[in-house]
Amino acid sequence: LQIGGTEFRLHAVGPSHTPEDMVIHVPRHGVLFAGDTVFSGRIPYVGQADSRRWIETLERLLVLDMAVMVPGHGPPSRHPAQDL
Repeated sequence: LQIGGTEFRLHAVGPSHTPEDMVIHVPRHGVLFAGDTVFSGRIPYVGQADSRRWIETLERLLVLDMAVMVPGHGPPSRHPAQDL
């Protein structure tokens, strides 16, 4: 998806936290909007979660070039690989 000259890469990563999980990566700026695939500073709700796929999803996110990760809950991370 391209808006105003900025590329946004949408990645369907579900089922993990929920069947429809999606993250948005902005490669030019090194930002990942992780949504509820990442919780920071709190225990995640696991009602519909597929815990095995969730862990696999987090491992796949590690290959993305990112300087900042914005989780679904909690503050943004400037150390995404460490926090994942």
